[in-house]
Amino acid sequence: GIPLIVLSVIWESNQVSSLQLNDWIGLGYATIFGTAVTYGIFFYLAATGNITSVSALIFLTPVFALSFSSLLLGEQLSSMQWLGVVFTLISVYLVNQRQEIAKGLTAFKKQSSDQAVLAEIGEKISTPLETPVE
Repeated sequence: GIPLIVLSVIWESNQVSSLQLNDWIGLGYATIFGTAVTYGIFFYLAATGNITSVSALIFLTPVFALSFSSLLLGEQLSSMQWLGVVFTLISVYLVNQRQEIAKGLTAFKKQSSDQAVLAEIGEKISTPLETPVE
């Protein structure tokens, strides 16, 4: 924020004089909840939980932005934007479920491996033994 203030002072004039009470409230809200509280929650979850799962939640920011702009501001989302929302939600879900998916794949591999061993044993049993003739 500090570099932006410096650049604003250098290249802009009267940048603050036209702000009204609602503008200041919006800036305060964005400053407190959009940065300070959000970063505090992020670092708390990162310290107590799985950093990969917490990091994946960052990708939900544009999903919320698009959703709220559609619901509150009446903006129409294009099909490409909806597709991006769907892919983002699926990706975040898969990242957060990766341990359960890995367990399922491991069990499936073990089951497939067991079936292959049983099939090999079955072939050996069903193959007639050749005994040498004297």
